[in-house]
Amino acid sequence: MFGSKRLYASLIKEDDLEELYQIYISNKDYLQLTEGISDGIGVYTKEQVAEWMGRKTLGIYMRDNMKLIGVLEYMERAVDGNPWIGLIMIHNQYQSQGYGSEFLKSFLCWAQHQGWNEIRAVVITIEL
Repeated sequence: MFGSKRLYASLIKEDDLEELYQIYISNKDYLQLTEGISDGIGVYTKEQVAEWMGRKTLGIYMRDNMKLIGVLEYMERAVDGNPWIGLIMIHNQYQSQGYGSEFLKSFLCWAQHQGWNEIRAVVITIEL
C-alpha cells in the first residue's frame, strides 16, 4: 500500500492473527485503560481480535524483514462523513524508537493522496 524508509503498510491478513494478538496484549497501559486489567490474561481472545479484522486494519511491518510490529485501524467514512483513525498501536518492544510517528506521517501522506482533506482521530486521555 504505502511505506516509509523503515516501515511498510498492508491490510492485515488472517495469517497475521497471532502477531496481531501479541501486539494488543503487549500494551499493558492500553489494556489497563480499556479493560481495567494489565496482565492481558483473559482480556482479549484471539477470536475477538479476529472479529476486528473486518475493519480497515493496516499492519505496520518492518521493511527489512516484514515483521508485524504495529497496527492502525481507520474508517474511510464515518457517520459524520469524515475519515477517522480509531487506533494506532506499536508492540511494546518497538516503542520509543520513532516507529509510530514515522508510520503516522506516511499514513497522512497516503491519505492526502486519497483526497482526504481532514482526518479525525479518537483520543483517549487519562488522569494521572
